[in-house]
Amino acid sequence: GNEITDVVLDSSVTTIPQYAFSCDNITSVVIPYSVTSIGDYAFEDCTSLSSITIPDSVTTIGSSTFEGCTSLTSVTIPDSVTTIGSYAFYSCDSLTDVYYAGSQEDWRKISINYYNGYLTDANIHYKHVHDYSLFTPVTVAPTCTKTGYTEYTCALGEKYRTEYLPALGH
Repeated sequence: GNEITDVVLDSSVTTIPQYAFSCDNITSVVIPYSVTSIGDYAFEDCTSLSSITIPDSVTTIGSSTFEGCTSLTSVTIPDSVTTIGSYAFYSCDSLTDVYYAGSQEDWRKISINYYNGYLTDANIHYKHVHDYSLFTPVTVAPTCTKTGYTEYTCALGEKYRTEYLPALGH
């Protein structure tokens, strides 16, 4: 059917409310730099979501935010985050890589509440400096329903999308 799979939020959004995207179709979400907090259960049970990049405007990841995101393999967390709520990454049993913008010492200062073992047991990459020089950027043209963008891939395979082009409409 017409399920939404890619979500690009407008830069007027400052908070992602509770239960905002509790659905199993979403494969990608782009969170704008205007967002400062991600509410409890915001992405709960988004079983198709494979990776998420949290912008460095965010200070708090709520309780159960990504609970049940069973396809989530990587998450990029900025050093602005000071609190990660209980169950935020509960049952994220595919999570293997965490890209953290700060040092190991900074990571230890984050208040990570209980039942976040999949997060803390993942392979944590500290102070990851993105090197985008190895790969040619890929430009995806907009279609009548999908937003176009330019995607850069860094040396570790992290992807970065920019230069969004609006869907063309019918």
